[in-house]
Amino acid sequence: MPDQTPLFRAENSARYERQALVQDDQELTGSDPVVVIDQVTTTDMTVLEEAPRRSRPRRGSASAPVLAGW
Repeated sequence: MPDQTPLFRAENSARYERQALVQDDQELTGSDPVVVIDQVTTTDMTVLEEAPRRSRPRRGSASAPVLAGW
């Protein structure tokens, strides 16, 4: 990581922490995150649960990715 000023680190620390969490999750599950920018309803959850099963697995993983909110 390039040199950063203390102010830059303070203003952007949460973003870098989120990126590290996403990267850890990708390595653990072998899948990419799903981003939904909308209100999630019961019907939407059904679609989200089915979508990974229809997509091609990555990195040799045959299981569907884990959906988690945080």
